[in-house]
Amino acid sequence: MRSQTTQPRNSRGVLQFFVIGVAIVAASCRQDRGDEAIQHEAWVNGALACDRVEDALSESDEGRRRLDLPNAAEAVVLSGAAGPCGDQLLTWLTQELETRPLDLRPRLESRIVALGRFLLVRDERRSRALSTLGKLLLDPGQPILHQVEQVTYLGPGSQTASLGWYDIVTLETLEHWVAFTLAHENARRFYHLGGHPKDASDDAYRDLLIRYFTAGYGPHPKAAVQPVRLNHRGMLFGVHLAPPTPEKLGRGQSSFDLLWVDLVEAFRSSPDDTGWQSLPPELQSQLAAATSDRKPATE
Repeated sequence: MRSQTTQPRNSRGVLQFFVIGVAIVAASCRQDRGDEAIQHEAWVNGALACDRVEDALSESDEGRRRLDLPNAAEAVVLSGAAGPCGDQLLTWLTQELETRPLDLRPRLESRIVALGRFLLVRDERRSRALSTLGKLLLDPGQPILHQVEQVTYLGPGSQTASLGWYDIVTLETLEHWVAFTLAHENARRFYHLGGHPKDASDDAYRDLLIRYFTAGYGPHPKAAVQPVRLNHRGMLFGVHLAPPTPEKLGRGQSSFDLLWVDLVEAFRSSPDDTGWQSLPPELQSQLAAATSDRKPATE
């Protein structure tokens, strides 16, 4: 009887060992598949990127294209610029934004955002994108403006009173789109490069920032256009706001505030560059203060 009962126990032990071994191997296989799936999330197929580009460029609905263009550009960049279709998208975007006179429409925002994605690459495509964005920021020319009338209803019926006409997209808005895109993509690039200011602030971008701040704070700075008017929502329109005073840079939401951080980092990485001499003395003082331990002087 003992010999008869010993065999089933040994069989059960072998069976348990086998089951445990299979479970460990299965768990290992599942873990390997999981790791591959996670890695796949960070990888974009070049063919998929080209499909995105084709869909975005062939789309006739500007509402959908507003979403498709930045996503297509992101896919191109993540896939390693995706060969010819990456060049096709970049060429299309630059042509749209370098046409003069520029037709100032809301659709331009998606084109600017999409072009900004190319600032993450390290080849000549970044230079082309930066050049086009710089032209919009420094010399947009005399664009075609589109206006709409705001009205208020005086009471029952159809009697209305005009609150005035305003530009649907102003030069101020265009400038803000470009500044936000430059600041946002430069922050992403700074992160991808491991936080190395000398790598993030290249010569071309530093030169663009210097020229922009020189134009804003030079002998003929941009000034507010009077009279200042409000639309029906209480928002300013028909004006080009003056840049903030140097001691208040970085505290607001103007285009100069958005780019001030990049200007400071560019100065920190190469303070001895001769280009800084073109900036007004007040800005040079603010940069020196911002890159030192002491706080900027305010009077």
